[in-house]
Amino acid sequence: MDDTIVQLLKSIDERLREMNETLKSIDDNTNLQKNNSADVLETTQDIREILVKWQYKQENPDANIYF
Repeated sequence: MDDTIVQLLKSIDERLREMNETLKSIDDNTNLQKNNSADVLETTQDIREILVKWQYKQENPDANIYF
């Protein structure tokens, strides 16, 4: 093969490897965002449960409710 073609193929290969690493990084970040979203949802649900219990306790002071 012509040296120019070989160099071009090597350059393309290197660039594809870089792009692959970038895509892996994007995928990792996407997974982190999904995990963070799940954590936020869980925390929001926990807060809502506490607020519902607090409101019930305000309306029913004698109720046995623990937080």
